[in-house]
Amino acid sequence: MEHFQRPPLAPLVADEISELMDQIDKRYWPLIIAFRVAKFIPPDIPVPRQRPHQLIELFKSYAIELFVAEASHYGTFRSDRLYVTWLSNLNNRIAVHLQKVFQQLEDGNPNATLLFHGVNYLRIDADVREAMLRTANDYSLLNTGAALPSLQVSEDKPDSATVPRDAVTQLASVRKSMRDTYRAAFPSAGILDICWSAEQHYREWARWLKGELKNDSKPGRAFRKVLTGGQDARTIRKLQRPKGWK
Repeated sequence: MEHFQRPPLAPLVADEISELMDQIDKRYWPLIIAFRVAKFIPPDIPVPRQRPHQLIELFKSYAIELFVAEASHYGTFRSDRLYVTWLSNLNNRIAVHLQKVFQQLEDGNPNATLLFHGVNYLRIDADVREAMLRTANDYSLLNTGAALPSLQVSEDKPDSATVPRDAVTQLASVRKSMRDTYRAAFPSAGILDICWSAEQHYREWARWLKGELKNDSKPGRAFRKVLTGGQDARTIRKLQRPKGWK
């Protein structure tokens, strides 16, 4: 199972990767903490301006550095059939790690919050995962000459909503992670609640979740908006869902 998650690295190499990642954590944590804003600001103190895009870009840079710290040690495994899978798994592990970091730093000071900037981690996570996919794709191209399947240039017509067959599996993995992150935050929101709030039927949800629809398709944009919006799907659309609607 370990070799499916990452290459069979020598113990000393694995320790070196851990040390590098610890150093990156130590460098980025103070930068993120600097974005925390006091929950109570006296009337005679200027209220800081929100910086949501800077916070998102900081997490994206953090993720990319963590990726390179480990992926740069995969050199001897470039020809292995699992190489692309290992890069994808690395992306997922880093995304999970950063989600924990955000929550830990948010909870670290009860009198200050990162949420002041108007973005929760659902939004940050979506942008981080997208940036990580592109980084892994660039890294694969540099080292093997082959793009990751989920980011290869499509030969479909520009107005096609479908995804090339070889891109489906990896895109589905990213979307299921997005779904799981959202449902962990809003466990009472059902799939039909998400569909109704996105104004899309369940059949579009099933196709999108399986990776069959492009990110910029109408269902793709609608589901992403709900899953990264930081709001319970049951409260988004005021119109009551008809009985039996699917």
